[in-house]
Amino acid sequence: MERLSKPVVNTTAEDSKVTLSWGGIPNASGYSLVWNGGAEEKLPASRLSISKTGLTNDTSYSYKLKAVGQKVGSVTYTDSEETSGTVTPASGIPTYTVSFDTKGGTPASYPQQSVQQGQKIQKPDSDPTKDTYIFKGWYKDPSFGGNAWNFENDTVTEAMTLYAKWDKAFNVNAVAKTLTGYNGEKPKGKLVIPRNIYGADIEHIGENAFKDCTDLTEVIIEEGIKTVGKNAFSGCKKLAKIELPNVMEIGNYTFANTEIESITIPEVTKIGSSAFASCKKLKTVDMPKVTDLGTGVFKSSGLETVTIPKGITKITDSLFEKCGNLTTVTMHNNITEIGISGFEGCTKLTKLILSSTNLSKTAINAFKSSGIKRVDFPQGFKELGSGSFENCAGLEIVSLPASVVNIGTDAFKDCNQSAKVYVETPEVQTKAKGKGLPDENIKVEAPPITIG
Repeated sequence: MERLSKPVVNTTAEDSKVTLSWGGIPNASGYSLVWNGGAEEKLPASRLSISKTGLTNDTSYSYKLKAVGQKVGSVTYTDSEETSGTVTPASGIPTYTVSFDTKGGTPASYPQQSVQQGQKIQKPDSDPTKDTYIFKGWYKDPSFGGNAWNFENDTVTEAMTLYAKWDKAFNVNAVAKTLTGYNGEKPKGKLVIPRNIYGADIEHIGENAFKDCTDLTEVIIEEGIKTVGKNAFSGCKKLAKIELPNVMEIGNYTFANTEIESITIPEVTKIGSSAFASCKKLKTVDMPKVTDLGTGVFKSSGLETVTIPKGITKITDSLFEKCGNLTTVTMHNNITEIGISGFEGCTKLTKLILSSTNLSKTAINAFKSSGIKRVDFPQGFKELGSGSFENCAGLEIVSLPASVVNIGTDAFKDCNQSAKVYVETPEVQTKAKGKGLPDENIKVEAPPITIG
């Protein structure tokens, strides 16, 4: 069974008279009219208008009209929904019906209005919406010729329908399966990016696609989209929430300088450099499948706790640099290197457990200006980079194994001068001297045991 289309009724009001007219509905056997709460009137399919006379001016009359179904061949058509409204005859001044057609938008239609000739139409309280489209106004011409209807100045001269005009909200490269940007004004509020846009399957969000859309607050990327390009949402200063259920790769600076508070990216394997840099409100991140981290991914963010994924072997350069709220970092035994400034400026990071890792090297300034108090490097550790503990005012204990082959210049420069370095061999002791601490603080003995 199929339901017939709902009739669109136009009304004309004159002195003591109103006329209802409508377009024919395909496959209807006729029409049913209930006038002002009275008995049902059955009209043939060929009848597309009816007049009511002898009416009282300035009095509202109600009507209900529907198309009546029938069986055509093997298809049974059921009655349409009712079109209902009111109309008021006026002495000497015609009154016309104004209808609204949202052209696939939501809501599907607005209440009809009865408007006297020469009067203005009341603008609907809200504009319609339509996924992936931008509302561009109401037009009298169904082909959208001329100007949009001006509710402040334009007046009614006849029964009419106003049609919603829509422009595409997105620019799409269908061949590359890429959403490349937006049309018109910058999107605001919540943005949903579907898998299919204008008939094209989308797998990628292009570089700079929504950069500096400062009024975006939430982004939902539907399943099936695999990559989000460089700078795609950088500078979206009000963006606080993102959903990336199937995204596998995030480009450089993609969400930099946003207000994202937490990140859950279950399928992402690669994150580009500075992707979440300067996200001051970011506190937590869940990235279990990541195997490739760029430099400075979380630099200057508000990150508080983080678990390094098992697929990561290196804390990349500046990965957590200037993360002043970072207190807890959980690392696994696959970690072999901490890059340049990996934890520099992490002033609240007082403890880092490295004994369960296979760490062999820290690069320049690895812990510079951090809050680190104690670090016990694991067996097999070989190289402590220059300035690794420079300006660590709270440093108390560093223990180094016999495997160390190099300690860089100024490794302990300007750190707490009461800090002790415990080494396993005189050879390592010699390497540690002259690197910023008094020689007597470099001791060939086991470090004290810390409980708790």
